Amino acid sequence: MSMVHIVICLTVIGGLISCLLVVLNTSIILMPYRNKNPEKDWKIKATQDTASWASKSNFDFLSFYNVQCNTRWLFMAAWESKEKPTYLCQYIFGPRAEVGIVWDIITIFENQIYLTTSNTKDANLRPKPSGHYSQSFSKCSFDELYKKHRESEEYLTTKGGAKVEKSPIGFEESFVNSIKITNRYHRRHWYWIIFLFYYYFVRRKRWYNKTIQKQYELGMIKLPNEIFLK
Repeated sequence: MSMVHIVICLTVIGGLISCLLVVLNTSIILMPYRNKNPEKDWKIKATQDTASWASKSNFDFLSFYNVQCNTRWLFMAAWESKEKPTYLCQYIFGPRAEVGIVWDIITIFENQIYLTTSNTKDANLRPKPSGHYSQSFSKCSFDELYKKHRESEEYLTTKGGAKVEKSPIGFEESFVNSIKITNRYHRRHWYWIIFLFYYYFVRRKRWYNKTIQKQYELGMIKLPNEIFLK
């Protein structure tokens, strides 16, 4: 084996070990985002379009947050639907808005069942525990993304038997619990990291642009009444 091959192997192994350490670290911290000059804060300004859409779509603003998930910090703004336990979250990664802005629409059902509709391909990069449903569409307007979310929400309730019920613990605790459940799942199934390149180059593309109904028709997921509610 040449020196080049040795270096490549060591780099890959080092990367896998680093990823594994991240997976095994299940910390999650959610705290209010404070800024003495919110009018000049570029992160808050970057949420203005989202806030405008949320207001027109019957969502109430909750708060701005700093989120630490594993080893990474990010900015989040959150809104809550007035109709049901559905939340709109905008995340900002990196030091500038151009680096990355991601939106999630999340509905919480009974029995710790979650539906997340996102605008990033990476939404399905990692495996998810049973009852955590995810779909992603990156070339959608807010209205289109929300329409797809509502359609999948209805599919999970009518076809899948899931029940939407207002959570007594509120958004913050529900948000943290969801991530903790996912992180514990990754810790128990740590070996998925061995197939990291498959998940990145194959899995996330396979799941991208597929509604929950399409995922079910292709045999990619099981519905709640096939898992929990028998």
